[in-house]
Amino acid sequence: MGMTDREKGDRGRTGTVGALDQGEALRQRILEKAYDLYVERGRVHGRDLEDWLEAERLILRSARSISAERPTTSGSKGQRATIGPGRRPSLER
Repeated sequence: MGMTDREKGDRGRTGTVGALDQGEALRQRILEKAYDLYVERGRVHGRDLEDWLEAERLILRSARSISAERPTTSGSKGQRATIGPGRRPSLER
């Protein structure tokens, strides 16, 4: 199945369709969290913007803390990758 005209146009701006998928996934997570907040407040109408902004804050904070916990590409904390002549990479302490 081919890409839609919108996907083709967006691909030119972002470089990949995957970036769109990530943005849409983030938007969906915020939408679901905003709805959860609405339900937790007793389904009181008129605070949709507050719910959205709070959900956005919570989701983005969670995403930042997850990315901060990821290990570095050069190995575990306190270790550094080294390559000797004719050897495979090893981890030094």
